[in-house]
Amino acid sequence: NTTASPEDTISSYLPLGEISRKGIKRQNILLITASKTEIERYLSLMKESDIFPVVVSTTHIAFYNLWQKAAREEKDKTVALVEIKGSTVTIDVCKDNQLYLCRTIQVPHGENLEVFLNRVRVELDRSFLYYKQQFRGKTVEKIILSGDTRDTKTIVKMLSDNMRIEVQEFNPLESISVCKDIFDDLPSSPGILTTAIGLAIERDKRKRKRVNLLPEEIQERVQRITKRIFLGVAGSIMATVLL
Repeated sequence: NTTASPEDTISSYLPLGEISRKGIKRQNILLITASKTEIERYLSLMKESDIFPVVVSTTHIAFYNLWQKAAREEKDKTVALVEIKGSTVTIDVCKDNQLYLCRTIQVPHGENLEVFLNRVRVELDRSFLYYKQQFRGKTVEKIILSGDTRDTKTIVKMLSDNMRIEVQEFNPLESISVCKDIFDDLPSSPGILTTAIGLAIERDKRKRKRVNLLPEEIQERVQRITKRIFLGVAGSIMATVLL
């Protein structure tokens, strides 16, 4: 979400499927908003490095996509997907293969890991309570934790002990095929790859689990370029066949 003015806001949405609330079936839609000024600032920085993105998405969708690809027995449980990257903590609560709650919070991360995790636990408790009150949901049964720190295993144990709930470290590499030759070059904490891999995959090619916060004029330009490339490649193939 964003505190930008309506004129400076870019929005994108993602249909997530039907949910039942108070006995009434409703369409569950994830709405993402961001400051257009901030998006354009990031695009300008990337342009200086000759990087031209075709999609600007969110880490919530990345982790959710990857979890859906990997999860099997967990889909009938109430699960919290928690990603810790420095001082940024994202929390997604899922039930019956649906995403119900998304939060991004900033928790100051000092040298004391215990103090930091106590603050994270407070925010997790708030999120879980909100989920139960708003959706009449069950208690969160499991936390799937991803992070970009070498302390991830320690965090898993401390959260599990403090919250008395099952906490499991998420390994994004288990969801994809990785060439054995590059294993030595992979980071020691695979959780650092969760966002990158999650944004790169699609849960269903017919239903792209993706939002796009690129300004509309840039999206239209990308589509025109993609169409020209496709037509050029198709023309080359046809010419080769005729020859």
